[in-house]
Amino acid sequence: MWPGVSKLANWHEYPQWTLKSLSLVVTNLDTDGINLLLKMLMYEPCKRISAKKTMEHPYFNGLNKEIL
Repeated sequence: MWPGVSKLANWHEYPQWTLKSLSLVVTNLDTDGINLLLKMLMYEPCKRISAKKTMEHPYFNGLNKEIL
């Protein structure tokens, strides 16, 4: 959902699908992974998670961030 997107330049109608839970589609992610994926897939850019915030997400808590 992105209120106002239809008023943007070059907007055209896209197919509409029924919302499904991502955990039914992406079965190999835990709860933190699903949460992060949802934040990364936000249509509205100002609501989408940034790269920096992504690396701070609990999904990556077990990662050695010193090598990145």
